[in-house]
Amino acid sequence: MKKFGAVMKRVSVLVMGGLMVAGMATNASAALITFNFEELATNAGTPSVASTQGGVTATVHRRDNLAISVTDLGTIAGGPASWGSRTIGNFVSPSTSPSGDLVVDLSSLTTAANISFGDYDADDDATVFLIAYSGLGGTGAMLAFNSVAYPATNDIRFGGERTLSVAAAGIRSLVVVSGGTFLNSLYYDNLQVEAVPEPGSLLLFGTGIAGLVAARRRQAKK
Repeated sequence: MKKFGAVMKRVSVLVMGGLMVAGMATNASAALITFNFEELATNAGTPSVASTQGGVTATVHRRDNLAISVTDLGTIAGGPASWGSRTIGNFVSPSTSPSGDLVVDLSSLTTAANISFGDYDADDDATVFLIAYSGLGGTGAMLAFNSVAYPATNDIRFGGERTLSVAAAGIRSLVVVSGGTFLNSLYYDNLQVEAVPEPGSLLLFGTGIAGLVAARRRQAKK
């Protein structure tokens, strides 16, 4: 009976440890991290910008490495209130570069992402795509994509902003592509990602559980 009791204790420790690790993973991946870019300074054009929230860094740039901007839409013609006073713009006027897609590199693996975008009613942006990749810079395997039509009648001053979402395991970068008269001429804001738990944290926790199990075993042998 003593031996059976010792075995049950070890099983109990292993089960509880597994549940705690699983719980940590679930809780860590459930929370969405929001990048609203409000901490960034406005600029007329820079090769890239980076924002860090919740331990994850999102680095935003164009695929062709031409300048992107951080703009206060309130000083232009008004934008959605939910976008605050800092918004990313990836267009060079006139924007005719077919490789001017907006790229977002993420410092951690993510399982889901969404981004809001929009434009004024000056031109037709055709279809807008959000594509998720396994590698940085829009490289590696294409994991997921989503799209929406964005005609010239849409205007972010009058409810014309839209949001695209993707979900897949192992996302490291996002690419936004739009067509129309001026390629990739859009404003972007409120990027959200769902981060995967850091492997190192779970490994350390699992090592602690393993040590506890080993101590139980040594105690049972005495």
